[in-house]
Amino acid sequence: MVEKEGSANTPTFYDLRVKHGGNIGHLAQVSGVAGSHVHAMLLNRGVRRSNAERILSAFNRLNNTAYTLDDIEVHLLEEEQEQESASADRRPTFRQVCE
Repeated sequence: MVEKEGSANTPTFYDLRVKHGGNIGHLAQVSGVAGSHVHAMLLNRGVRRSNAERILSAFNRLNNTAYTLDDIEVHLLEEEQEQESASADRRPTFRQVCE
């Protein structure tokens, strides 16, 4: 995982949600990202950069804020981990389940 170097004062996404509030399901819907990815970001687990950007952009729209990924502590997956995560996210087809 790529961990951003931040000071002790750098807020996490969880800190932003506590400060501004909001519904996780609504945030997932507005961002177009699965709720599980929003939860992963809230728990400071690894997320793809593209998902983190979409989630934070939706958060900013909903809360009239202007946070960037540089403003918060977030764990971003490296490209190799992104590919593994993407393949793990794919559900098997009906044919694959029956074989």
